[in-house]
Amino acid sequence: GALHYKADRPCPKPTFSPTTSNPPSIFITKQPTISPTSRPDLKTLAGTDCLQNRALLTTYDGGTGAYGSMFTVTAKEEPISITSLSFHTDYSEGNVTAIVYNKGGDFVGYENNYSAWRKISKSTLKGSGDGHGSRIEPDNFEPVLLFPHETSSFYITLTTADIRYSRDDNVILGSPVASNRFLVINAGVGLADYPFASEFFIYSPRIFNGMVHFETGTSCFPEQNVTYIFNINHPLDIGEPELLKFVANRVEEVARMLVLSDTKLQLLQLEHDMAINAASAKKRIGVCPKRNYKYLCTPVDITLSLRHGTTLSSGRLKYIWLSLYKNITRDITSFFDIHYVGYLPVETSLKVLLHSESHARKMANDTTEAFQTAAADFLQDKLIEQNIAVLEIEVTQQSVTGSNRRLQTDDGSYIHTSSLEITSSILGEYRPPPEKDFSGIIEDAIDSDMHDFEEAIRRSDEFFEIYNSIEANVIVPHNLVVAHAPSRRKRTSNSTTMTLTIILAVAITGFLLLVVGFYYYKKKSKEQEKFNDTFFQESSVLKEGKRGIASLFFPSAAHSTIIGTICDDNISAVQWTNNERRAITFKDDPRKKWDEDNFNKDYGDDEDYEIMDAHVTHASSSASNHHSPHYSDFNPNEPPYF
Repeated sequence: GALHYKADRPCPKPTFSPTTSNPPSIFITKQPTISPTSRPDLKTLAGTDCLQNRALLTTYDGGTGAYGSMFTVTAKEEPISITSLSFHTDYSEGNVTAIVYNKGGDFVGYENNYSAWRKISKSTLKGSGDGHGSRIEPDNFEPVLLFPHETSSFYITLTTADIRYSRDDNVILGSPVASNRFLVINAGVGLADYPFASEFFIYSPRIFNGMVHFETGTSCFPEQNVTYIFNINHPLDIGEPELLKFVANRVEEVARMLVLSDTKLQLLQLEHDMAINAASAKKRIGVCPKRNYKYLCTPVDITLSLRHGTTLSSGRLKYIWLSLYKNITRDITSFFDIHYVGYLPVETSLKVLLHSESHARKMANDTTEAFQTAAADFLQDKLIEQNIAVLEIEVTQQSVTGSNRRLQTDDGSYIHTSSLEITSSILGEYRPPPEKDFSGIIEDAIDSDMHDFEEAIRRSDEFFEIYNSIEANVIVPHNLVVAHAPSRRKRTSNSTTMTLTIILAVAITGFLLLVVGFYYYKKKSKEQEKFNDTFFQESSVLKEGKRGIASLFFPSAAHSTIIGTICDDNISAVQWTNNERRAITFKDDPRKKWDEDNFNKDYGDDEDYEIMDAHVTHASSSASNHHSPHYSDFNPNEPPYF
């Protein structure tokens, strides 16, 4: 309750002179305006004469309801104009009367304050029934303009308690229940009286069931920039400003020549008002490999600015000009060594199948546009981490199947089933490396989150309410795996030809030396197989520390030559050096065989061999009939090893 009271205060003391007051003005004071001053319209605010229709759906789940639903809408980064509402009513046997009120800002504290609201619509229309949207015609709806980040409240009420809304205990008042890149619809309250309800008949929070229709500004002649990324090798005497100016001018000139010579580009110019504005070039941050010390490598972004009409999407225009990157750079390759490292166009197809228990029908133009936008926004959110941008989704074909098919239900009744098949092309851009399968990535993005994809389609337009389920499959019309872009190289110069000639000569010489060496090795192997005759073995094999026959008794053999003979079961070995001859004889070879392989192997312990004779003589008297190599690092003072 409330305690009412009065506070007594002492009266002011009387003054000795009469009080005075300002005399009344002889002019009439300015009266307040009856209605608010006008706000600029969306075209003025967006700076364009062209607008695009869009819509955002919350849900048609229902669950509860009464007379009216009150909620807020918040614009995001761009100005928007609310043009209509679709609401949820369970009445379908006749007409309902819908009244819409609007108030700037939040409605909290003004739920039952009639004077704070402004009526913007009153219309009588046929109710679509439970689970469907009933749309107020835009002609019966006063548009509400929202500036970026501005919030506005809406209250829609029927003269009967037939409006439906939803209750969710996990939602709080004012929290988002639906959003896209343009606006947010927030949770509100339900009112159980008409036209406004007292606080005892306001239920919070409640979710508005329906769709907010709105417009966004778009340029009548939007501009589209296409960027080509190159690594350019150029001589040292060409500075960066000169290089950038030159390539920009050449690209613009070549692009204009393409429009004059290419039939497809001519059609774009005639039918879609396509035009080339200008080309610009700037140095990209980073480094690139230079050709040689006489050249510099400069990474360059070349941007081609294009203009087009609203009948052609910016995404498709960008895709077309990205496909022409080879043609764009053809002229520059006559002057510089160029390697393309930029974005490549990619494409695939998507088939969406919508199943309905009623008669399926094809989409109208507005619904088609809503479908394309919803699918593109969904895929772009999923592919942002893949470094792939979705440029456009365009519906290319629609077909209704099974329109005369009837299925019998469990209770014996029959229902009609039909499907709408929507085929769309998906255009994108991608910058390798690595190589990626565009079709596979699209398919994985949809399959991994099919529920969200279906919800995105349903929220785009109430047309999709009649369909019970949605399927999606990716079609690969041709090889769409992204590949590395081929290099565009300058014609080979004289210096390059000379370098290639030298490399080829060196390669041929090396090959010939390899053949000769192999022939010598095979010949040497055959000679060493004849071990019943004298053999010659270079002592370098002993440098690896293998315990062969000679290494056991001649550890200094690394600076000498070994000559050995086999006579029956006895083995003789002679070591020739600069100044002396060392000889040793063994008997009874335990393996009864001594060939080239065994020469380098371990014959076992030293006691396997019996020394029969050992002596040292000077080479001058006993080596006259043998070749003895001269080693400069031989030490004549080194004692013999026996």
